[in-house]
Amino acid sequence: MGKQGGLINHVGQTFGRLTVISREPNDKHGKVVWLCRCDCGKESGARAQDLQGGAIRSCGCLHREELGAR
Repeated sequence: MGKQGGLINHVGQTFGRLTVISREPNDKHGKVVWLCRCDCGKESGARAQDLQGGAIRSCGCLHREELGAR
């Protein structure tokens, strides 16, 4: 994990089922977005604060599995 101009580089890090693969353009609010690959194979963008805070742990497959288990 390195720094890119004051920004922590999360490429290669795993957050739940998501592995960060590259940096995306900031969202419309100026928040940092990372492109992630889920363990299920799907790729999706996630805001850095949501990854770090644990608000996002998968592409949505984990939520669907948890709902199905109920």
